[in-house]
Amino acid sequence: GRRVNLLTLKLKLMNVLIFKTDITSKEEVDQVQQKIIDHPAITKLTVDTEDIDKVLRIELGGLLSEIEIIALVQQLGHKCEVLEN
Repeated sequence: GRRVNLLTLKLKLMNVLIFKTDITSKEEVDQVQQKIIDHPAITKLTVDTEDIDKVLRIELGGLLSEIEIIALVQQLGHKCEVLEN
C-alpha cells in the first residue's frame, strides 16, 4: 500500500541509477555532464565508454526519476535506457 511506497521513496533518496547508453566519446560525456550535472538532485555522474553498454552511472542526493534522467539524455540526442541487473 501507500506506506510501502513512501518507504521505497526514502530508500531512493541516496540512490545510484545505472543506464545503458550510446555515449561513446569524451566530448559526448562532457556534453552530457555539462547539461545534467547542474540538476540539484544529481551529486555525481560518470559514463564508462569502455563498457559494451556505455554505462551511465548517476548518484542522486535528491528526488529524480529514471524517466526524467532518460528524457534529459534523450534530449541531447543519445539513447538511454535502464540497465537491468
